Amino acid sequence: MAEEKGIRPAIIIGAAGAGIGLAVILGLYALARARPSIPPSGECIIWGFVTNSLTGEAIPDVKITLDGLVRHTEWAG
Repeated sequence: MAEEKGIRPAIIIGAAGAGIGLAVILGLYALARARPSIPPSGECIIWGFVTNSLTGEAIPDVKITLDGLVRHTEWAG
């Protein structure tokens, strides 16, 4: 009589693991290729102080430019 040959559990587990691994790789690839969304245009306020990184003292008269707009810091940096 001929013996029946069944599918080994290791083959099923290996194939499932390979499928899950492939899905993870494809998902990570899709995330890496996704383009960042462009934020809506509008107005905002940018503020801060220009200071010396060693002493922490304010630096007056620093020229700051942004998209053609030019400003200079005051005495408080």
